[in-house]
Amino acid sequence: MKERQIVCVDQNQTQMEDEACAHQNRPRTQKACRAGPCPGWRANQWRACSVSCGAGVQSREVFCRLKTQPRLQQKYVSCRESYYSLMNDFSLCVCVCVQCNATCGRGVRSRSVICLDGGMNVVPERVCDASDKPHTHEPCLSATCQHVWVTAAWSQCSVSCGSGLQRRVVRCSALTSDLRLTSDLQSFSQCSEHRPTDSRPCRLPACPSAGAWSAGPWSQCSQTCGAGVMRRTVECVGAVTCSSSSRPESSATCRQTDCELLSSCRQLQVKGGVRRDGEHHITVRSRILRVYCAEMHSTFPKEYVTLRSGQTDNYSEVYGYR
Repeated sequence: MKERQIVCVDQNQTQMEDEACAHQNRPRTQKACRAGPCPGWRANQWRACSVSCGAGVQSREVFCRLKTQPRLQQKYVSCRESYYSLMNDFSLCVCVCVQCNATCGRGVRSRSVICLDGGMNVVPERVCDASDKPHTHEPCLSATCQHVWVTAAWSQCSVSCGSGLQRRVVRCSALTSDLRLTSDLQSFSQCSEHRPTDSRPCRLPACPSAGAWSAGPWSQCSQTCGAGVMRRTVECVGAVTCSSSSRPESSATCRQTDCELLSSCRQLQVKGGVRRDGEHHITVRSRILRVYCAEMHSTFPKEYVTLRSGQTDNYSEVYGYR
């Protein structure tokens, strides 16, 4: 930031109180500015430890530079303060190896890693670069293990009655010297050729015999003409229950002949030979209505309109000419 002092003066350049200049906008006293780029210390990545186990050395390169220049001298003034945090341009690592944790087959080998300074003294780990810390674990392979077949428990029978099948899991696992089974599944080729069977037959009590549907003869059509319904009896024989999906139909539609629609119950009595009271369809003013024919045994049967609410309210009342 650049700064400057602002004062109020008269035409003779004599300083006055700030109120005398209140009619003008006060100039700003600060503004941003940009200087040249600042140098800084830079360090390359730590090189790998010189040994895979035991005492070794890690080193890296430390230099002072600007973005516009590749490198500056370490005595550059702007870098001196931060140089001390990076001047340890090498650290020692000590790796103490441990044998493979598996007596046979695949395992893991571990080691401890400590941080040393130039005088081979142990220092806190934060002094060393954590990103360059050597690996503390690595896979290892010991002598070949003995491989054995391992079987799981048999599953339940695949059916609830009659003949079925049982299954189980069979795997090939490695057996360590201390008679422990490894959790890793091995290839079947590493075990002997006599692989245990993974399935076997099972037999439960015989299933009850299946029943069959028996259908009787169809009845006569419910109507002597037009659409009607014919019915028959359907029974399950040979068992307590039968499959509902295969049950035959107990009713079906039927049609004898097209009905000749008459215009009164009397015509039904004379032409159709109907003698029993009941509901019939007759033609009234070119409309087909459902009526109840009563006193069909007499010479003059009576006709009643069948209400939509059903036979429970099937009655009529006459008031005058209505």
